[in-house]
Amino acid sequence: MPYPMGYWSTKPLGPDSLSMAKDWEDLGFTLPIAPHYDPAKGNKQVMIDLLDAIYSKGMKTIITDARSHWRVLAEKGEAAYREGYAAMLKDFGGHPAVFGFHVGDEPNAENFENACRAVAIQEEMSPGHTAYLNLLPWHYGIEDRTGYMDFNKYLDDYIKKSGTKLISYDCYSQMNPGESGFDMYFNNLRMFWQAGLRNKVPFYTILLGIGHFNYRVPSFDDIRWQLSTAAAHGAKGILWFYIYQFDYSLSNYRNAAINERGRRTELFYDIADNNKTFLDTYGETLLRLTLDHVWHFGRCYGGFPLFNPDETTKMLTTTNDCPLILSYFTSDTGEKFAMLVNNSVDKNSLARLTLRGNKKISMCYGGNEIREVKTSQDSPFIERSGGLTSVGHWLSPGQAILLKYEDAS
Repeated sequence: MPYPMGYWSTKPLGPDSLSMAKDWEDLGFTLPIAPHYDPAKGNKQVMIDLLDAIYSKGMKTIITDARSHWRVLAEKGEAAYREGYAAMLKDFGGHPAVFGFHVGDEPNAENFENACRAVAIQEEMSPGHTAYLNLLPWHYGIEDRTGYMDFNKYLDDYIKKSGTKLISYDCYSQMNPGESGFDMYFNNLRMFWQAGLRNKVPFYTILLGIGHFNYRVPSFDDIRWQLSTAAAHGAKGILWFYIYQFDYSLSNYRNAAINERGRRTELFYDIADNNKTFLDTYGETLLRLTLDHVWHFGRCYGGFPLFNPDETTKMLTTTNDCPLILSYFTSDTGEKFAMLVNNSVDKNSLARLTLRGNKKISMCYGGNEIREVKTSQDSPFIERSGGLTSVGHWLSPGQAILLKYEDAS
C-alpha cells in the first residue's frame, strides 16, 4: 500500500456516500476512513458499492462499523462482541479494499481496558486486517483522563495489552495562535515516535484540516508545514480532521474542505495539492525508512535537542531567522537519509546542511525519483571544500527536502 493518507470520518453512510470516493481520489488519499455504518439501517449494499469504488481507485479504507466499537464489548460482553465482529467480517472482511476496522476514539481510563481488549480480539480473529484505535494525545493534566501518571507507560501498556499493529493520535494545538501550541504538538510527535521505536510499531497522526475553537483555518503553508513536520518526526501515516462540514451551527467549525453546502473550498485544493506533492515526492521512500535522530535548529520544541555538530554533521545555516528540523533516517537496506525542514510557518529560508567528508548527495523528486545533486548554483546546490560537503536549498514555509547521502567514490 502507498504511504497512508486519509481523513477522520464524521459522516454516516448514506445514498450520497458513493460520490465521496471521487473526493478522496482528488484529495490524494490512499487510506480514507469510510462513513459510519450501522447494520440496523439495512444499507449494506451501499457500503459494498463504496468499497468497490474505493478499490477501483487504488485506495484502501478503515471501516467504521457499530459492531466493532469497544462500547459493544463494554456493554454486552466478549461473547457478543466476538459474534458481532464475526458478522462484520462476513459482511466486509473479504473485500480487498478493507485495511481494517475502527475500534473507537480517545478511550479514557474507564474505557481503556475494554479498548485494549477489543483491539486484541480483532487482531486475533482477523490477523490480515489492522484494528484501528485513536489514542489520546499528551497534554498537561492528561493523567486525569488516562489514569497514568507516566504517559510513556500509557502508550507502552496499550501496545502490549492490545497487540496492535500501529498507534494513532490526534493533535491540533499547532494551529493555535503563534507558537503557543508548538510544544504540545512536538512533544506528542516525540513520545509517539519513541513509543513506536520501543515497541516496533509505526505511528499515525491526525492533523488539523478545519478551523475551530481557537485553531485557525489552515493556510496552504500550514498544510505543508504539518505534513513535513509529521514526516520528519517519523509518522508513517497521516489523517486530516476533517473534510466534510456537515453542520454550520456546530461550534465555530468553519471553511471545511467541503463546506456545509457541499462546495469544495480553496482549502480542498490546498490539502489536495500538498498531499499529492508529498506522496509523489517522498511517499514510497518514507515507508522504508526508520527515523534514527532528530535535531531542532534555531528554536527547540517539545523536548527535542538543539542541533550540535557531531561525527556526521558539521553545521546548519539558515536565513531570515528560520528554525530548522534535521532528521536522520536509515532505510531497510542500510542507506542513509536526511530530511531538512523549514520549521517556520510564514518565512522562506535558504537552508544549508554541511556534512563531514566527501559525500554524494541525492534528492527525492517527483515520482519518488532520487537523483544526484550536481549543480553548484540555483537550488538545490552542492559545494565541496576542505573535506566537507554542503547542500543548500531555498525552502518555503514548512517545505521539506529528503536527501540520500553516501561516501563519494
